[in-house]
Amino acid sequence: MQINQQSYSSMKNIVVTQPPLMGARVGKRPLMVGEFVPAAALMARHVSIEDLENPTGLQRLYTAQRAMTRTLGSALPLETELKTGLTRHLRKLHLEIARFEHTPEFGLPTLNPSFLSWKTQAGFPAFSIFHLDNDTTKISFSQREFSLEDVFASQSGAVTLSDLIEGRASAGKLTISPAISDIMVRHYLDENLRQSLGIICDDRSLQSIELTSKYGGVMPDEVRENIHKWCNVPRGQPQFDEILIVAEAPEESWKVKEIPRGDPLVIGVAHDLLWLIDTFDLTPFEKFAHDLCANSAKMHN
Repeated sequence: MQINQQSYSSMKNIVVTQPPLMGARVGKRPLMVGEFVPAAALMARHVSIEDLENPTGLQRLYTAQRAMTRTLGSALPLETELKTGLTRHLRKLHLEIARFEHTPEFGLPTLNPSFLSWKTQAGFPAFSIFHLDNDTTKISFSQREFSLEDVFASQSGAVTLSDLIEGRASAGKLTISPAISDIMVRHYLDENLRQSLGIICDDRSLQSIELTSKYGGVMPDEVRENIHKWCNVPRGQPQFDEILIVAEAPEESWKVKEIPRGDPLVIGVAHDLLWLIDTFDLTPFEKFAHDLCANSAKMHN
């Protein structure tokens, strides 16, 4: 299956997987540079009119949420597996309920945040995330020194004895700056990324590693105007907690800190959901300046 800038918009279904410590894949084929954003955009979906007009589906979600909450509240301390499973399912239910309740507010499709977990073949994040007021994103990973106390410390749960002996421990501090919402962090800074960076640190005998990516290019005027519209909504109307730019990050951009090129997504965050505001092609600044001057000359002639 091929995904490219020209044909991806006509595709109806796509399944992207992220095997542990491997790059994102469609079937058995790894996604390549230029394909990550189109594939992610294909996963955006609206709640159908039938779903919104039929309260039965939402009522089932409410009923399931109440039942799981009651069971979780009565679970005994030793039922750790039950509590872990219910907590995971309740989180998914919360997102599904929020999608039904709030989709009409913005009239935009929502994105499953799992796409943020996609990696390149080198194990680096396939995307870089930028705040509107900051052109740089930085991911830091610091190795952690382990001792036998970690194995027996009841609260740390850091590593097992076999992990220590065989050198498979991947625990360490993983952070991103500027900060992003928890719903994005859970997928973006996942265990696969922690392990990938841990392996790099081990191979190069590093205590820590820092990935930096810088935003580059010029977005189209209509996209910029669309962002301004959502940043300046009238009082009393739905508004996003924040708006972010999610751009492809080629492996070499993380290694040598080059400016990534690709087709970014404009993402709004609200109600623990990600909303797809827009997508656009980045224009290199040199071409933007050339076209601007050319258009100005035409206006004066």
